[in-house]
Amino acid sequence: MSDWRGHLRTGFVWQTIMLILVIGLSIYFKQTPTLKTIIILPLIFVLSPLISDIDHPSSKITKFFLLIGILSLWYALLVDNYMFIYIITFLTFVVLVSQFINHRGITHNFLFILMLHIIVIFVLGFSYLILISFVGVMSHLHADKMLFK
Repeated sequence: MSDWRGHLRTGFVWQTIMLILVIGLSIYFKQTPTLKTIIILPLIFVLSPLISDIDHPSSKITKFFLLIGILSLWYALLVDNYMFIYIITFLTFVVLVSQFINHRGITHNFLFILMLHIIVIFVLGFSYLILISFVGVMSHLHADKMLFK
């Protein structure tokens, strides 16, 4: 079992290894990273190793998502009303998962994590960012010694 710092350290190691492989493939296929990739990559490095703990009401990731959701809600109300329903849905999801899902339950399950990333690939298309995210989430299970349980 690991705390949030341990999850970040483990995630950083595993995601760095994957990033080196991705950079090697990008050089081989002569692809350059986009600005979006450069901006999103640090977020993935920080969020994906912690995301499995969204099932715990006092975890750092749950508190972070609630804070971002509430700030986004204010933004939606003041500036961009069309985002309101998406933000309410996101906040509802975070609250429901953190309050009603057992800690180290479904969010710590290999098949659930795999299916979730496959769904993201079908919705958004394949991206190396999704692969790095998957490695980050799996590093959480590795740090909790729950890999393939």
